[in-house]
Amino acid sequence: MRPMSRTAADQKSLKEKKSPQSSLSIDENVELHHIQFNESFAEMNRSMNKWQKVAGATMLSGSFTALILIWEKHYVYFPAPHTSEEEWAAKQTKRMLDVKVSPIQGFSAKWDYDKNEWKKEEPATHPSEPCLLCHLHAAPATVVLQCQS
Repeated sequence: MRPMSRTAADQKSLKEKKSPQSSLSIDENVELHHIQFNESFAEMNRSMNKWQKVAGATMLSGSFTALILIWEKHYVYFPAPHTSEEEWAAKQTKRMLDVKVSPIQGFSAKWDYDKNEWKKEEPATHPSEPCLLCHLHAAPATVVLQCQS
């Protein structure tokens, strides 16, 4: 900002001058402009470098957030339970197989106790007589022929 060169009384007297603008001096013209608009055109269009403040604030808040997350990880969260370890999962699976959990359709049904390994998945076999769903998906002409015979 430019320093104030005139007092309020001088500004009031400058405003009240009834002479045309061309008769005023350059300094008086500039001062009159500053009284009315507070800034010159050059001062109004100067670069403010606001992007630097925005970028700085964004980086500062991002850094602060990262520090909070690091602090939380260290002091707030508990360590992972032993049940999430692979070794424990293997022991638990072995125990479930030894106890024969769900031997008919469940977990133990998929284990081959003779070979001591997981059973191979067999593809589902289609029954000898087609099901209703197969009739519905067949071509309409085929369905009519099957119904007639």
